[in-house]
Amino acid sequence: QSHAGQYITTQTVNSHDKSNQNVNETTSSGMFSRYWIYSHHIYSKIKRKNMLDMSKEYNLTGFVLPGKPGIICIEGDSKNVSDWWAIVRNWQWKRLSLKI
Repeated sequence: QSHAGQYITTQTVNSHDKSNQNVNETTSSGMFSRYWIYSHHIYSKIKRKNMLDMSKEYNLTGFVLPGKPGIICIEGDSKNVSDWWAIVRNWQWKRLSLKI
């Protein structure tokens, strides 16, 4: 308890440094993109897990709404989003459409 003030100050400074580093990484290409992807349905847990794993690799954020219809929102650095989309669109889908 006696070191709580020092701990909070240290953690605040460290998290502030990390957030600035992340901002610099994501703005490296200078463009931000958000893709809205609509699918006939998304039920596959494997596809959802693979999308999550790939989004971490490409430093992207977003969400998936499984069900019928399925909705995917993916955002981040424009080149990374485009590369991620190039892989995902080649998976087997009944119907898939992109709204940028």
